[in-house]
Amino acid sequence: MQLQAVTPSTSAVVADFLRRYDYMCATLTDYFIRQRSDTSFFVLYEQETICGVFSYSTAGVVLFCLPYPRCYPAMRDVLISFFKGKTLFCLNGSEPAASFMLSVLQAASALQPREICTYYLMIRPYTQKSADKTILADGYSIRQCSIDDLDVLFPLEKGFQQEEVWIKDMGYDEIAGKKIFARVLKTYPVFAVERCKTVSSPSQFVAKAAINALAYTCGQLGGVYTAPAMRRCGFSVCVLRACIAFLAQSHRHAVLFVKQKNVAAYGLYKKLGFAPKSNYMIAYW
Repeated sequence: MQLQAVTPSTSAVVADFLRRYDYMCATLTDYFIRQRSDTSFFVLYEQETICGVFSYSTAGVVLFCLPYPRCYPAMRDVLISFFKGKTLFCLNGSEPAASFMLSVLQAASALQPREICTYYLMIRPYTQKSADKTILADGYSIRQCSIDDLDVLFPLEKGFQQEEVWIKDMGYDEIAGKKIFARVLKTYPVFAVERCKTVSSPSQFVAKAAINALAYTCGQLGGVYTAPAMRRCGFSVCVLRACIAFLAQSHRHAVLFVKQKNVAAYGLYKKLGFAPKSNYMIAYW
């Protein structure tokens, strides 16, 4: 097994490889397409055949597309050698590759992750009947947001990060979080339900969802969040349908991952036409 950095001369064949499997690794593929400056990309070859692709960022984020379990034994020592001494923050990917990569990182660093979160990876093909339109109550509207909406929309993003993403013993850095969300608004489609301005109250966003990765054949939905006081009113369905419709314009599938213990969200996604594809893991160090 050989490991090589992706070069301009090999990027086209790597792109073809990722295109076949990007529903499993939408974030990795998105970063590859955008050629993020903080991320390096590597390819694993066996007799000149690509067996896998992975990335490593300066922040210690590990993403991967390793679709062939039969190749894992041959990859193991090569990957352990690569990750020796590397900073680790998180790994993110579908099973069974995630469990294999976790064992590699544990062997390379001798560190146990502080938290492991398990999810279902779900997919909704674009060829399926388009999502039904949601009729909003009077006084509410839905629109795609921009960087100009950052200050008004950020409370929803902060709530999402604190409830669904950030591990408790790390705390939430609001300043850094706002900078990251500003980059999301500049880069990806974000849809939100807005309560219209009245004489007695300003306009306010009550729910949001984003397409947080755009791969070749799919888009990954995330950041789905409704203000606690406005839940059970159908607003999450509304923003999700807006994301699905956006992706359908370019014939992209919609994919997402949902915590296995979140029965309500899983049921909602199934009603919207998503079906489980595999398990998914995020581990934090």
